[in-house]
Amino acid sequence: ALPIYADFVKEVSGFAIGGVFAKSITDNAALGVIFNVGADRNEWLVNAGYDINQNQRVILSLGQLRQNLEFNFQSGLEKTQVTQNSGALSYQYLLGKSWLNAAEFNAYISDTPSINLNDKTWYTNTDSLYELWNDPRRIAGAKVEGVQSRLVFTPTTKTTLKLGFGA
Repeated sequence: ALPIYADFVKEVSGFAIGGVFAKSITDNAALGVIFNVGADRNEWLVNAGYDINQNQRVILSLGQLRQNLEFNFQSGLEKTQVTQNSGALSYQYLLGKSWLNAAEFNAYISDTPSINLNDKTWYTNTDSLYELWNDPRRIAGAKVEGVQSRLVFTPTTKTTLKLGFGA
């Protein structure tokens, strides 16, 4: 099924429409899609999961977010589109044992490229002062990469201990 929904946020971004889709492809595989489309923001996310066996699964996530944002430079406001791409891979091993319950390993990346806008030249001209300025308008992007793992312990029937590591 594909539920479609619409939001109207007059003060923020205008009209937006979105949807969610999830489906089992086979007995072992599933696919999920989320999307939002609007005047100032477009986003999509795809999750695909596969059960290797009853104790192991792999999940792949890919997504993109595009937003029209305003940046305040010395030479004035500039509205431009910024794009963020992301992806992740997760492996889960579910033991269901009394002491060690599960182990998980995740790797992810998120990348927002830098943007070079056109330079803007402006001046101040008064009776006593004339200044000419050039503003090189650059927006610094960023990349985040990482790995993390988690172990889930159940030392007693009433206790769950989750231990995570990451870089």
